[in-house]
Amino acid sequence: MRAIVAPRGDGLAALGADEVVVGMESVDASVDVVLDTVGGAHLVAAWGLLAPGGCCTALAGPPVIRPSFR
Repeated sequence: MRAIVAPRGDGLAALGADEVVVGMESVDASVDVVLDTVGGAHLVAAWGLLAPGGCCTALAGPPVIRPSFR
């Protein structure tokens, strides 16, 4: 498995990632899993890197406005 992460992704190899990549610019092959925390154009670019049968999970989104209960 290849993980594309920010530098804080240290430790992913210990969890089973065969390769940890910082930034999408150097990715030249498809990936099995995308965990996106940015959204927008970054998510669209990451989606295009998925291998057939791959999984994309977006953890970012617009803020949720909840009513105030007092």
